[in-house]
Amino acid sequence: MMLVFLYNENSISIFNVIMGFSKIVLVVIFGLALCFAQETPEKIAIYVSGASDIGVEDLTSVSNELAGQLLTPSVAAPPPAAVVADTVPPSSDVAPAPEAVQKQCERLYNMDEPYEPPAMPVESGESDSSKEKDESRVSFGIRAGFNLSHTYSEYNLPYYGSGSGDFGNIFGMQLGFVVDFAPSSRFHIQPGLMYVQKGMEDKRGETTAHYIELPLLLSLKLSAFRLNAGPYLGLCVSSSNAIFGHDFDFGLSTGIGFDIGMFYIGSFYDYGLTDMSNMPGYSFYNRTLGFNVGINL
Repeated sequence: MMLVFLYNENSISIFNVIMGFSKIVLVVIFGLALCFAQETPEKIAIYVSGASDIGVEDLTSVSNELAGQLLTPSVAAPPPAAVVADTVPPSSDVAPAPEAVQKQCERLYNMDEPYEPPAMPVESGESDSSKEKDESRVSFGIRAGFNLSHTYSEYNLPYYGSGSGDFGNIFGMQLGFVVDFAPSSRFHIQPGLMYVQKGMEDKRGETTAHYIELPLLLSLKLSAFRLNAGPYLGLCVSSSNAIFGHDFDFGLSTGIGFDIGMFYIGSFYDYGLTDMSNMPGYSFYNRTLGFNVGINL
């Protein structure tokens, strides 16, 4: 009887140890099950506080309950607000998203649109330079210089026969302005208005005629160099001798020049084609070699 009693006491103590360890394991399993089943902390506290009252007869029911909770599919947590704002189209039932989320949505929605670079503002300096370039195709210039002028003469006299020759040169002056039209960088058209002194010298002295000339020159410009050629029309406004009787002088003019910055230096030769004589039996034709300088405005 004593052995049985000891055996029974030992068996009861061992059984108590096993039951206590089982309760601890059961509490841990309860906690894990509640976490997976999305249970609240209040329910966890209820299960923990009631774990000491669980007996051996409740093990089967607890196991079935845990199995049912573990096998039941859990409800997925709702996505973050930023993901919802990026994926769900806006509607009247959805609350407005924050400003940062709206900007993100706009950026994502506009990714498929072609990129258009912003228009560059036109600077005033470029527009002014283009206007100056256009205006520079028409320019004005002032010319001044001196001439060496004489007449080429042909005569046919009853007692002396016929012949030709040049009278002597006289110095004169010139002054006027020109207008330069430039259809291209090399081809220029240059009309002008000039006052020119022409004349000759013979045995009786110098004869000076005063002309207002309208040259119309075609100019080929190569860098700073100019080659000029064209007609001119002159009007004789006065003369120191009556031998020059015709009012108009028409001829050809040719010359060269250099544009050095805003300055000009050049020379020309006028070849008159009109008889300017007022004497019977004589024909006078103006020949003028001129040198001039100027400023291009």
